[in-house]
Amino acid sequence: MRVLVVDDNTTFLMQMKKFLLLKGFEVDTSARGKEAMEKLQRERYDVVLLDLKMPDISGLEVIKEVKKKGVKTNFIVVTGYGEVESAVEAMKLGAVDYIQKPFDGENIVKIIERAGKRKALPSPEYHAFGMGKVVIASYEPKENIEKELDLIADEYIDLKKDHELSHIIDKIDADSTLIISGISFLLKMLGEEKVKREMRKLLQEIEKREANVVIVCGMEEEKKLLDELCAEEDTGIEEMLEICKSPIRRKLLHLLRMHGTLGYSEIMKEIDVEYSSKLAFHLKKLCNLKLVEKTKDGYVLTPYGQHLANILDAFVMKKKRIIYFCKF
Repeated sequence: MRVLVVDDNTTFLMQMKKFLLLKGFEVDTSARGKEAMEKLQRERYDVVLLDLKMPDISGLEVIKEVKKKGVKTNFIVVTGYGEVESAVEAMKLGAVDYIQKPFDGENIVKIIERAGKRKALPSPEYHAFGMGKVVIASYEPKENIEKELDLIADEYIDLKKDHELSHIIDKIDADSTLIISGISFLLKMLGEEKVKREMRKLLQEIEKREANVVIVCGMEEEKKLLDELCAEEDTGIEEMLEICKSPIRRKLLHLLRMHGTLGYSEIMKEIDVEYSSKLAFHLKKLCNLKLVEKTKDGYVLTPYGQHLANILDAFVMKKKRIIYFCKF
C-alpha cells in the first residue's frame, strides 16, 4: 500500500516515514502542499496522510484542487485540538477520516489500513463517516452491489438464504458500515410488521456498536417504511441542543469524550476561558444535569453524558449513523 505523508514538520515526516516503512507500507513524503499536489498528479497513492495546516497552501486547498483534477485517493486529515471545524470541512470535501495530534502509532496504522481498502462512493453523503469494515446484505449478487456502489465488501450476506436481519448483528462491530439493499424483498418474504420489528432492533444495535448503516431504496414502499422508522427515533437532539447552547459546555463535553478523566487544571489549559470561576460554573451545571461527575481523579462523563457527547460530536461532524438514498 502506497502512502503519502504531507506535513511541514520535517522531523515528524522522517519519524512517520521510518515507522510506516517498518509496518510494511511504501512511503513518500512532502513538506509543502504544492509539492504534494504535484506528486498526487504524477503518482498513484492509496492513502494520503495530510496535515491541514501547511505554510504555502492549506490541506483543504490540496484536497479541493486534486479532486478537481480527478485524482482518486483516500485522504486522512491530521488536525490539532480545537480544529474540529476544519476537519468537518475536509470530510465534506471527501476526506475519509481524521485524527488529532498527538496520536498513537498503532492507531494510525489501523486507520491507514482501513482507508486503503476503501474506494470512493458515489454520493458525497457517504463521506460523512469512515467506512471501516464493509458488510453488504442483499438478495442481489455481491458483484452487482459492489459495481453499483463502487466498493469492495469485506463480507456478504445473501438475504435469499437468510431472511433474519437479527443474524446480521454478529457481523457488525465499531466503525463498520452495513449496506442493505433489498428491503422490498424482505417485505414480500416476512411482511411489513416483522420487517419493521427486525429493522428497529437492527438500528438500535447499530447505534450501540457505533457502526453505520446505508440502506439503498429501490422502490417507494422501501422509502416509506424507512421514513416511518426514522420518524420514531428519539435521538435526544432537542435536549442536547438546549443543554449545549453554551460553547464552553460544548467544548467540555467534547474534551472529556476525547480524553476521558481530566483534572481541573488540565481542563483550564485546554479551554480558553477568562476566569476560573466561569469554568467552575459550567462544570457545576453539567454535574447538576448528571452529564459529568467529579471523581478523585478529576472530571469524567457519566454514561448519559457520554451518550449526549456522542450525539453532539456526530452532529458537529455530520456523522449520520443511518443514511438511505433512493434509486428511483
